[in-house]
Amino acid sequence: IVDSLIAIGYASAKEKVNILRKELNAMAVRRMPRPEEAQTLYHLRSVPDGIAHSTWYDRAHDIDVLYSKAVQIANEGKHARVEVLLHSDATAEIVMSPSTRVTSINVVGNTLLSNAVLAGLESRWIGTPINEWTQRGISEYLLEDYRKQGFSLAQVDSLYILPDGAIHMWVDEGVVERISVRGNTRTNHVVILREIPVRAGSVFRMADMKRGMENLFALDLFHSVAYDILRNDDQIHLVIRVVERPSKILQTGLLVDNERNAQLGLLLRDANFLGSGTEIAASFFGGHNIREYAVQFSSNRLFYTPFNTRIRAFYGFRDYNGYADVPDLPKHRFARDIALVYRSIDYGAAASFGIYVQRFGHLQAKLRYAQQSIRTDQLRNPDVDPITEEHRLVEWGLSSTVDTQDKYPYPNKGILFEGEYTSALRALGSEIAFTRLTLGYDFYVPVIPDHLVLHPRIRFGYGDKTMPRTEEFRIGGLYSFIGMRENEYNGRQIILGGMELRYALPVRILFDAYLSMRYDLGRTWANPELVKLEDLRHGVGLQLGLDTPIGPADFAVGRSFYFLRANPVTPVKWGPVHLYFTIGARL
Repeated sequence: IVDSLIAIGYASAKEKVNILRKELNAMAVRRMPRPEEAQTLYHLRSVPDGIAHSTWYDRAHDIDVLYSKAVQIANEGKHARVEVLLHSDATAEIVMSPSTRVTSINVVGNTLLSNAVLAGLESRWIGTPINEWTQRGISEYLLEDYRKQGFSLAQVDSLYILPDGAIHMWVDEGVVERISVRGNTRTNHVVILREIPVRAGSVFRMADMKRGMENLFALDLFHSVAYDILRNDDQIHLVIRVVERPSKILQTGLLVDNERNAQLGLLLRDANFLGSGTEIAASFFGGHNIREYAVQFSSNRLFYTPFNTRIRAFYGFRDYNGYADVPDLPKHRFARDIALVYRSIDYGAAASFGIYVQRFGHLQAKLRYAQQSIRTDQLRNPDVDPITEEHRLVEWGLSSTVDTQDKYPYPNKGILFEGEYTSALRALGSEIAFTRLTLGYDFYVPVIPDHLVLHPRIRFGYGDKTMPRTEEFRIGGLYSFIGMRENEYNGRQIILGGMELRYALPVRILFDAYLSMRYDLGRTWANPELVKLEDLRHGVGLQLGLDTPIGPADFAVGRSFYFLRANPVTPVKWGPVHLYFTIGARL
């Protein structure tokens, strides 16, 4: 904002230079001393040298007109001095002193301007008469290039003209001598200064300062941030002003859905632990068939580097339903029923090391240690074997995230890209070795801005044959595949795509409301050689979303189907109709 205001003010003042100049000249004429015969008309003895003759010089004029003419000649910038001499015989002379011309220009203190800029300075001004306007023009030309590069504090300290026409200019490029922070009662000043690209001893640049303000806002530690620039004894003092937020926070959340009923979330965190800008947090989330406990330490910056770190210890379990096809249904129908219920238990620790890219992207390296086990709690279909697994997992991975969505939970535009590669290695102590690759891409296209949004998405996942069930891909549920139950299909390979057309309703249903048409397409497979496009499942449905203060409230109805290419009598098989609801969000 500040740099744009400076640019607007500079352009506006530049447009009014000529107007201001004329007003100052008029004031100068009025303030010149008058002889007693102020109304006397004077004849010019001769036309000044170098001035084209006109009838104006043949007529008599009063003192005001003569002085105005002298100012006009002076403003042409060709003479060092222009005077009006009055004689007792009612005659006058306009006397002009020839100007020294510019022979060279030497800029002292420059470290930022290129040789091309300095060459342009000389080619434009060498040989021109030296006067007030020349000096001002040279200074403006020089500073304009500094402004274009964002060095908004650069100024010409002094300008000296030698008798031979050599001009020496001393430039102050705006070096910041001192930086201080005010308003931080808890936050260490190092945490604040490391977010500002400007350093003591460096030249102030507006783009760097703007990025620093954005970095401080992104920390979410302050209500407001601002800065002042003070000049004391020709030294620049940069003052960063902050107003801190409370750092110790207890957050609660509630999520209710048709699959897992009520789930409670609690998060206790200190976002500015010991004023270091690091975060310590303990969290709980769960209900009767899901529990997650975690303790986490995270830092947005590691010292003065752009890297961030996170260390997390966790314990949790989650109950899953395993599904099997229901036999003996009509040829145009299919259904899947719960064959068993199993619990996946996972505890261990994870560490990550990454970097933010322009505050909307993230590159990260990860290391995870986990003890995992699966046990079958209910066996509802005697034809299905129970599942039992137990192993130690040690894996490393790389992930990337790009998120430019303009809002949550119903974006109008933007993209969300998530990619991850992980590898579990026996050399690291893992009891199972495998690799997994996951890619996901969502993008939002405003068909009619603020009213109609198109939301395509795609997911792809690959895992080798040794990947355990605890790490498999799963589809089904409202946000995964409409027309399926949660975890209806799972496997080591996944292909999933979807298309949503969302319309912002013109009337509120207590809250902002959105109506969506959904179409999903996908399937999972146990092994790569089993992947067949003809096995893909399709899902269609309608969804109503409400943007409530506690999170999105979504209600939907959907149905899945698939095609039988080899059966022209019943080419489509339809699954049952499923109803969904979910209210709230996870912390």
